[in-house]
Amino acid sequence: MALNVALMYPNVKWDQWISRTAWDIHPYNLGLLAAMIEGKHDVRIIDANFDNLSPEEFSRNLEENPPDVLGISVITNEYSQSGIIAAEVAKKINPKIKTVAGGVSAISYPKPFIESSDVDFIVRGEGEYAFRDLCNFLSGDGAFPEKGVLSKGEGKVIGSGKVDFIEDLDKLPLPAYHLVDYKKYTNRGPRETADRARAMPYARIITSRGCPHSCCFCEVGSISGRKPRFRSLDNITKEIEWLIERYGIKGLSFDDDNLITNRR
Repeated sequence: MALNVALMYPNVKWDQWISRTAWDIHPYNLGLLAAMIEGKHDVRIIDANFDNLSPEEFSRNLEENPPDVLGISVITNEYSQSGIIAAEVAKKINPKIKTVAGGVSAISYPKPFIESSDVDFIVRGEGEYAFRDLCNFLSGDGAFPEKGVLSKGEGKVIGSGKVDFIEDLDKLPLPAYHLVDYKKYTNRGPRETADRARAMPYARIITSRGCPHSCCFCEVGSISGRKPRFRSLDNITKEIEWLIERYGIKGLSFDDDNLITNRR
């Protein structure tokens, strides 16, 4: 049975907004999650952060097309509450909507999501395969994921550990940008920072995951691991050519955990 799945970034302004820690991000991760399940389930992307949706506007979006599953990605611990608010909105519309918390916040500090009665599942770790397997389980076509997903059914938390890191990044699909108006992202920078776009339209890509260092201010080790994993040059080139041909990209910003780990 195909599920109706909505993937979303909550608006950080729903929480205690701090301008220096907030930015507009491209839907790269949501696009990967969507591409992993699109052939089997109906999926859409809601970017409440980029579109600056209010909770009421987000609620109307869900009411117009109620999902079976709402995947909520929270990019940083400062804004965990925004993800919980998204789950609360969904449950008010229909308590049967399955809410799934993921992203950096759910990986590094899952406690607020565990404590929220409106969050049903928590994906801990890289979610491309774990979220796909969870959707298949919820549709009645697969077992509950062995790792990386916590379930809060029947008043207790079940599940084990973080999901294993994805070793072969080349097997991941291109992000499903056709599900959004991607050009609006390519022509607006995230904020005035060192990684601002040097040419518009621009795209953000990730060519590797992980970092071998242990900087005291950084959580990458617990999120992406200490062992760097690299995409092949052919795989990276394929994505860049696709971005140029389909979206007219003139600038790139690399979101790797450590872009220069492999100096070659």
